[in-house]
Amino acid sequence: MSEAERVFVVFRFDSELEPNDDALRFTVVEVLPDQQSAIRETDRLNLLNEQKGQRYGFQSARWYPQGR
Repeated sequence: MSEAERVFVVFRFDSELEPNDDALRFTVVEVLPDQQSAIRETDRLNLLNEQKGQRYGFQSARWYPQGR
């Protein structure tokens, strides 16, 4: 079995435009190698896009460079 690397996925979530629609749309923005980079990028993007109704977050994940 291949070794997994820990990475951090930065994502954007947008509220749908329909006023009665509670669904959120998630978009992967980028994958970063460490948590501090993900925190900095998430903070930067949240500040930059504050007025657009977009919010950013991150989540840790496993990446298998050689596949499973």
